[in-house]
Amino acid sequence: MILYLWLVPLLFWLFLLGAAVGSFLNVCIYRTLLGKSLAWPGSRCGHCFHEVRLRDNVPLLSYWLLRGRCRDCGTPFSMRYFWVELLTALSFVALYLLEILWNVQHLPIWPDGALDYLRWAQSPPHSWPLFVFHVVLTCFLITATACLLDRGRVPAPVAVTGTLAGLVGAALF
Repeated sequence: MILYLWLVPLLFWLFLLGAAVGSFLNVCIYRTLLGKSLAWPGSRCGHCFHEVRLRDNVPLLSYWLLRGRCRDCGTPFSMRYFWVELLTALSFVALYLLEILWNVQHLPIWPDGALDYLRWAQSPPHSWPLFVFHVVLTCFLITATACLLDRGRVPAPVAVTGTLAGLVGAALF
């Protein structure tokens, strides 16, 4: 059991990475529905247009520290921001556990799951590319679902790019 202690920091790191990616997915959801650029300008309040400070842009925590409101004008933010970040973070951890640790797909590359590899703090061969591919597809699904729930439609860039990513990944794997 002590051999697996390194797994806790890895899962924590994946959770933090997932929350950060979820924060970016929120930007994608909001801006693609409006036809805006993903890169510019920086995050702003949709009501007073004040730029979100760096300290107020920490995934998951900032929502609760600010009580779901803009620091400058007090306008409430949608709970969707928090839920997308949490769902993405949990998805990263769940995908790692299911695909790499337990091998629920029964891939012949590591037939007994990754426990034999992980005992020596190694990943099974070819596990990370497959994991990243499925994380990307999950991110597209989360974005498409949130867009659909927000406005009742999935923007073409999200649908087309997600489909192409899925086809390319399917061809590679």
